[in-house]
Amino acid sequence: MAYSDLRGLLAEPGPSLSRSERAVAEIVLQDVQAALTQTITELAGRAGVSPPTVTRFCRRLGFASFQSFRLALAQMPPATSDALILDDPAAVADLVRGVASTIQKSITIAVEALDFDSVALVARLLAESRHIVFLGSAGASGTLAMEATSRFYRLGFAVSVCVDRRMMQQRARDWPADWLIVAFSTSGTDGALFEAIEAATLRSNVTIAIAPPKTPLAAVATHRIAIRSLDADGPLPVASRNYPFHAVLAALAMLASAERARR
Repeated sequence: MAYSDLRGLLAEPGPSLSRSERAVAEIVLQDVQAALTQTITELAGRAGVSPPTVTRFCRRLGFASFQSFRLALAQMPPATSDALILDDPAAVADLVRGVASTIQKSITIAVEALDFDSVALVARLLAESRHIVFLGSAGASGTLAMEATSRFYRLGFAVSVCVDRRMMQQRARDWPADWLIVAFSTSGTDGALFEAIEAATLRSNVTIAIAPPKTPLAAVATHRIAIRSLDADGPLPVASRNYPFHAVLAALAMLASAERARR
């Protein structure tokens, strides 16, 4: 769903929503900012319905949960027309706050779900490495791999990067056994990354997957940092999915650098 379409769905007068669900939609449209900060119980109370009705309302719009609906709501463009948005400081402020709120929530929820023992172990492996190969595929994972390479190179680590699918599958057969192989994936299902990590693992490389939990890539690596994918139960803007990975990467760089300096 495009976020510009969400306002239209909320305002639709047709029979797609029941009377009680329509009450929820009207309350949301009356004060979007309030809906962004309220719990499901608080929103239900304002609309005069039960919390299960709010859940049904979210599902009727295509969201699997109230949380995923609320995060999408934060990205809904202001009601002001495009031509007037930049002339309306309040509309600009609402949009910026909504984006920032979504990013903050996505990082907080993902970090709270982290296994910090795994983070410490991966940071130690990075600090001890002779050479690190960062892998990513098209889109967000490739960006993360490039960012990791830049960060660790500036910190004095021997690093290389591969974001070309065919090349990584070929090189996976040739990486020295004492090289550390790190793959980023915001989905954990990319076939090229899976094959490269599987091949490297079979060749006795230490491999690390930074990916959502219980995904093929996380399962095949020797070590992993599981980052909860917040769009698993509904649509979210790309930034919400990616920023927790950037936060974890920044923390790993700091931890690995400090550990290497200590040695």
